[in-house]
Amino acid sequence: MTVSGMRARTREILESPVYPVLLAAYFPLHLMADNPSLFPVSDLLRPLGVVVAAALLTLLLAAAVLRDRHRAALWSALGLGLVCFFFPLQALFDAATRAAIGLSFSGTVRLVALTVLFAIAGSLIRPGATFTKVANVVAATMLVLPVLTLARDELAMGRATAAVEADAEVRNRGLFDATAAVAERPSIVHIVLDGYARQDVLRDVYGFDNSAFLDALRARGFAIAEEATTPYNQTLLVMNSVFSARYVRESLPGHPLDPDLFRRILSHRLQVNEVIRTLSALGYQTAATEVDYSPMRLDRVDRFFGFGGIVLTNFEKAAFGQTAMALFAWQLSGGTGETIRTVFATPHHRHLDTPYFLYLHVIGPHPPFDVDRHGNPVDPARYRNVADGNPDLPRDPALQRAYRAGYVEKLRFVNGQVLAYFDRLLVELPEPKVVILHGDHGGGLYLDQRDAAATCLRERFSPLLAVYSSDGRLQRALPADLNLVNLYRVVFNVLFAADLPLQPSRSFFAIWSRPDRFLPLSPAQIRAPCAVGGAAGGPVP
Repeated sequence: MTVSGMRARTREILESPVYPVLLAAYFPLHLMADNPSLFPVSDLLRPLGVVVAAALLTLLLAAAVLRDRHRAALWSALGLGLVCFFFPLQALFDAATRAAIGLSFSGTVRLVALTVLFAIAGSLIRPGATFTKVANVVAATMLVLPVLTLARDELAMGRATAAVEADAEVRNRGLFDATAAVAERPSIVHIVLDGYARQDVLRDVYGFDNSAFLDALRARGFAIAEEATTPYNQTLLVMNSVFSARYVRESLPGHPLDPDLFRRILSHRLQVNEVIRTLSALGYQTAATEVDYSPMRLDRVDRFFGFGGIVLTNFEKAAFGQTAMALFAWQLSGGTGETIRTVFATPHHRHLDTPYFLYLHVIGPHPPFDVDRHGNPVDPARYRNVADGNPDLPRDPALQRAYRAGYVEKLRFVNGQVLAYFDRLLVELPEPKVVILHGDHGGGLYLDQRDAAATCLRERFSPLLAVYSSDGRLQRALPADLNLVNLYRVVFNVLFAADLPLQPSRSFFAIWSRPDRFLPLSPAQIRAPCAVGGAAGGPVP
């Protein structure tokens, strides 16, 4: 090919209107790169294929109607941009309207207004070859950063994974070596209710009396640790501690880690945790169910139970929730309420061979508050900005009222699902059997993930903890003030004569931006009452 021919070919490529497709690809790539510790990168493939196919189809249809490829590309990009990037666009629109006229509008009104603005822009702009070339270059440049970020993160995680696996081999040979292969090995069902607080916290902080639920548990044979505490304020840290029966600090590397890489390492360590590996060595079949929080997805067990059928991954749910379609689809999705209902309604235990270990982790009563006490989906706009870790929450009474109401509604729903599940499980599960039920941490009404001093530590570090064994030994051995780091030390001591000493009960606060840095908390800080209706962490007025 001649030089002039190569130039003509290059010009033809640059003038091909591919920027709508590149912008569509940017949407899931950027979301994944921006949240590397929340989702496995493999979850990117299907949504990336879907949005690219949708962009191509939209571009072809627009070209057939408009008979101008440059105008077709512009209208396609505007339409896809409005759908895929609706939430950042509406945030800009909302800020502009509040600054200009002091008003804020509903999501539907914002969508209509933005649609009109985009239609006006599409009508006024007259794109040509130069416009297309510039748009192509801008869109291609935008793709570079998320692609490089993902590649860097995957390389770093690959190196870290080998170290985690080797460390797991060493740790597993130590702690639980004293377990004995007893004659009767009970099946174990371990249930985590994310963000479920103790009764005294629910009463004092949320104004909710949970005694009916706790009495129902006792009537079914459970013992409850009335003063239970948790070692950390974040789920991944807590569950690593629970399943290693150690504080996370004991096996940290000696150098600072990137926060996202650290969280991914914690997630991987859960896959090779000491409790499951020890139970496997004792002849247990291990199993876990799907969970709406991907870092807690323990899919390397013997049996992993998904939800069946073609369902959205957690990444796809997050991506869909960023689009304009989320304004209208919440009634159909069911949200986390549908997940909770599915987990507790499905008889997973019937498909396992005894003895077995079955792990269930549900996002409730933790936000999002997308379900009411009856299990009906709730318009997410009702609880906009109501989430654990929102720095405005501990200081905004309106947000606090919304959080308190949403938390209690979802907790009531979870209570009903749990009791119905136990009514079936305790009858169908053959003896001997053990059931463990606990929160990983308490609620987040007075939580500032950046600052322990601005957080009500009693609320966050006081989880529900209840245990059951068919012979009653576990109930009798349960300390009232058990820290979750010692949960499996007690369980293994009772079930397998392990004779493990209990760790000193300690709690640590980790800020979200540096989860590998731990601030030790005193027992007095953990016991200090929340200032209901005032600044968190101070005395009750």
